[in-house]
Amino acid sequence: MLGLACAACLGRRGGLRAYSALTSNLAPFTNPSEKERNSAVTLVRGEGVHVWDDQGNKYLDGLAGLWSNALGNGNERVIGAAHAQLKKLAYQHTFWNRTTDIAEEYTRRLVDFASHRGVVQTFMSCGGSDANDTNVKLAWYYWNAVGQPSRKTVIARHGAYHGVTITASSMSGLDSIHKGYGPLPLPWVRHVSTPHYWRNGLPGETEEEYSSRLAKELEDLILREGPETIAAFIAEPVMGAGGVIPPPKGYFQKIQPILQKYDILFILDEVITAFGRLGERFGSDFFDIQPDLYTVAKAMSSSYYPLGTALI
Repeated sequence: MLGLACAACLGRRGGLRAYSALTSNLAPFTNPSEKERNSAVTLVRGEGVHVWDDQGNKYLDGLAGLWSNALGNGNERVIGAAHAQLKKLAYQHTFWNRTTDIAEEYTRRLVDFASHRGVVQTFMSCGGSDANDTNVKLAWYYWNAVGQPSRKTVIARHGAYHGVTITASSMSGLDSIHKGYGPLPLPWVRHVSTPHYWRNGLPGETEEEYSSRLAKELEDLILREGPETIAAFIAEPVMGAGGVIPPPKGYFQKIQPILQKYDILFILDEVITAFGRLGERFGSDFFDIQPDLYTVAKAMSSSYYPLGTALI
């Protein structure tokens, strides 16, 4: 599903009418055989919340790209800032105690933006997948540094989506991104239930009771595996690609004490929910969640530039 609406393009079998083939582009989340039946929808320009294809059809980009183009296309302020910076200094790395003025300014502003959540530093990346990988590496590094190197397992949730790199796709709880890519998911990942009350709540079970049942499932898994082997738990405030599933009432309030009880780090994947998606700066503000590490991307650059970060 493209998240696009175009009246002129609906009606043919398969949904959206397709146009130009992109046979040289091995596209993500697209079965290559589909191009033998239908050519791809080819988008050529955008203004604000609308985009146009190469046949002149106008679409409302209801999904904002992939929940990311928060400022829409053609934002002159962003374009002007990017143009000025590219002329001044197009590229430099920040390895080996080397930095740039703009990197320092941007990360300082980002920390200030998130300081009410206890954030003091950032580790920049090119997107959400590798920022999630970074947070797992930071968790492992932490446990190694404090003398608990046996803590390697990461607990995630069925239906979760955390990205497409090897680590992030392993933590994702979607069979469709594991199938054919064995040995994914990697053996140090465990999954607990999707917190989908409407679909999985028992007859007569309240949301609070359902949340308590899922919290017990998590604690039972921790005890089976051994708390001394668990490095981190990762979750999205609202599950995105798994179905746009908000947490049931009391869910995170019941989960967090268990993580604290067994000294397990909490990684909150805010790639979709950060920067105003839920009407607050972060999803953690909306749901009153206090993790140890945050992952953000997407709207932080409105996808004008590949950008993500681990907030520490």
